[in-house]
Amino acid sequence: MISILIMISCGISCCLLYSINYNHSEYVPIFVKKRELNIPKLKGIMETPQRANTLEQLINVYKRLECDHKIFLTTQSTPLLHYIFDKKAP
Repeated sequence: MISILIMISCGISCCLLYSINYNHSEYVPIFVKKRELNIPKLKGIMETPQRANTLEQLINVYKRLECDHKIFLTTQSTPLLHYIFDKKAP
């Protein structure tokens, strides 16, 4: 009976460690330094500084080049960008 409880507790411990240390999206660990995005549509979302800077720079270039009335195409599925720029996905 004790060996069964030990096996169950070891299994639960392994699952907890796996879920804390592994993240499926681009292998970014859960416990890394993040900051809030400076994008009105994504207010309150925390992201890594590198990705936050990339998104903010992309939005600045989009506004600076006045791309509101231009066709928006990407080579990969990017629903986040379609949402941010208010563009209908093709």
